[in-house]
Amino acid sequence: MDQVKVYYFTKYNIVTNENKRMPRPATLEAIAAAEGMALEETVQEVDPSHIDGNGFLKT
Repeated sequence: MDQVKVYYFTKYNIVTNENKRMPRPATLEAIAAAEGMALEETVQEVDPSHIDGNGFLKT
């Protein structure tokens, strides 16, 4: 199987008025759905079986 790329990302927090780094990396598709911004320098290649149904790396 091909590897899947996941990234840590930031997302704007309206309560604190700042961008916060999310604790779990995700696919670019999941990051876009969450309206986040991928941190390109954090890219990791993982086995697809390690990705949950929402596109996040399983813990």
